[in-house]
Amino acid sequence: MPPPFSPLFYLPYFPPLLLLFYALLLLRQHRRLPGEPPVLFSPLPFLGSALSFGKDPLAFLRAASAALGASVFTVVLAGERTTFFSDPADWPPLLRTSPAVLRFDTISADTGAAFGLLPATKERLFYGEGGRETHAQFAKFLSQPEHLSEMTARAASHLSSSLAELANSPPFPLVAILSPIVYAASMHALLEPGHPLCARYDLFAAYDKSFPLLVAGAPLAFFPAAKKALDAMASLLLASPAGPASACSALMRARYELFVDRLSIPLPQNAYSQVPIVWAAAANTVPACIWALLYTLSHPSAHDAVAAECRASPAEPDYDAMPVLHSVIMETLRVESSSITVRRVAAGGHVTKAGVQLRGGDRVALFPPLKHFDPELFEEPEEWRWDRFLGEGEKLAKEVMPFGGGVSYCPGRHFALREIKAFLCAVFKAVDVELVGSAGGVRRDEARVGLGVNQVRPGDDVLVKVKAL
Repeated sequence: MPPPFSPLFYLPYFPPLLLLFYALLLLRQHRRLPGEPPVLFSPLPFLGSALSFGKDPLAFLRAASAALGASVFTVVLAGERTTFFSDPADWPPLLRTSPAVLRFDTISADTGAAFGLLPATKERLFYGEGGRETHAQFAKFLSQPEHLSEMTARAASHLSSSLAELANSPPFPLVAILSPIVYAASMHALLEPGHPLCARYDLFAAYDKSFPLLVAGAPLAFFPAAKKALDAMASLLLASPAGPASACSALMRARYELFVDRLSIPLPQNAYSQVPIVWAAAANTVPACIWALLYTLSHPSAHDAVAAECRASPAEPDYDAMPVLHSVIMETLRVESSSITVRRVAAGGHVTKAGVQLRGGDRVALFPPLKHFDPELFEEPEEWRWDRFLGEGEKLAKEVMPFGGGVSYCPGRHFALREIKAFLCAVFKAVDVELVGSAGGVRRDEARVGLGVNQVRPGDDVLVKVKAL
């Protein structure tokens, strides 16, 4: 037997100690206080059910609800206790709950770290008067008709000229070629024509590739390619700022003035503070445009209906008077949007109207695909139907939640819808597009599910041929 001072003497004690430590971790992770919802068991400390959830969130949540016999339950996801409400009937009261009780500002501030924002910048930008002013700007510039029309016209102009250049070209990969064009259109809408960021889809893509891990809390320093791309985007915004004399959109000029003059955010951090809106303008719009076009091209009746409506529209289309286009886009967002609406429970906890006790510091989450794929709401929900929201079906559109809800209702939703409509309209007014083969090989990137509109899996693509009209 080894002497007491030898490490070998203590070796037999390590396995039981490790086992005890593991058991204590699991006990802490699955502890349920009186009145709280049931907790789904996972044998993995900290990581919890993150891997199972990431593979197929919709199937996972349905299975968890059935296994626990409850529509409200708590799941541990990467160290976060997250309480899901799987019955959409419970969502309206939650979304109306005071933001002082179910907080969103802390969620926004946590995301700010992914964009290189310093703690002092996040404090000014997301909390108190600064947070209210920033949100008010979005409400003003992204919903009022005059500003929407200006931004949409700038995006549509770039789309039309870029698509016309593709006419009669050899067959090309749709995702690879059109994604940078949609990105550039978003940048033309926000920034001044010729701004260097308009041509830097590569920077956006390099940063966006790591975004799922960054937003989950991984340090930016662990992803040198993403950090380099973020720094480059911020440098370009700093070199060509959206100052009062620039030709940027009114929204970007107002943000610059707010950050510099009233929030006193230093210029380097001012540029980093503008990157989130640049990223957000493309991160969901690009895949939404790609999916909408792919689905339309894959369904001949949808292609014919969309082409007819677009080609009959005037030179400056009234996008609000194009029901076919609206139905196609809403159906695409129903099938391909998977944003999770998240709140943080304020300290002290909260009892919901359903009588469920929520623990302070936990997250509350709603997963809209639970509604989007509900067969009681949508007939054959797994099927993409371009005319689902026409006629009487138009009333069903309110059940689609691609933009969240409550205080986190996406302020850019009006512009996003306009830009997707402008893209499809520009495509069918400028050219005739035909798939070369099947789009069945274009799949969702499961690693991105839950972060907005589903992305196309890297490397997946389909050839198209384009003819001038």
